[in-house]
Amino acid sequence: MTTGKLDMNKKTLVISGILLILLCISVIFIFGRTYTVTGSVPISVTDPDDVVIQMDEEGIVKVTARYIEGETFRADVQGIKEGSVGMEILYSEDRADFRYFYVHRFGIITEGGYLGKMRGGIVIPLALILYLLMILMYCVSRYRKDVRYSLYQYRNIGDLGLIVFITVTIVLLIPGILNYTRIESAVNMAL
Repeated sequence: MTTGKLDMNKKTLVISGILLILLCISVIFIFGRTYTVTGSVPISVTDPDDVVIQMDEEGIVKVTARYIEGETFRADVQGIKEGSVGMEILYSEDRADFRYFYVHRFGIITEGGYLGKMRGGIVIPLALILYLLMILMYCVSRYRKDVRYSLYQYRNIGDLGLIVFITVTIVLLIPGILNYTRIESAVNMAL
């Protein structure tokens, strides 16, 4: 008969980890194939076709749509083949932006480098925090159960150390989520 408590064990953690990895992969494959470039345009520019977009190499990415909302220019970009490309966006004679994109093997587009900014990329640090919370719950429940028998078991001391380490890691990851810009920034925040 079950007592209504969540029975967390190593098998549950492994299966949950695999499911979270599959979730991350599917979200990135669904959302990461396109990217929206944004920039500030002068008030005098009202037609999106007046904004000139030049690539330093053709055939890597293509611009599928352009539009202007107020003073914000947006262009949807889609990857064609694997490689890296620089994109210069000329808003007017005196205002321009340069963006660097990397298209991965499966068409995932990142801005700013190999592990750069991408659509759907925030799911990775969120899944990491969720998995660390699950490990934390497992360690706390195992510690509470084992401390009844003996406080000074090696396993209990190891669990306490892991609890402190995971708690500090989660606390350090939260600002990375709140200020999320790229995958590598969220990972570096935890290190």
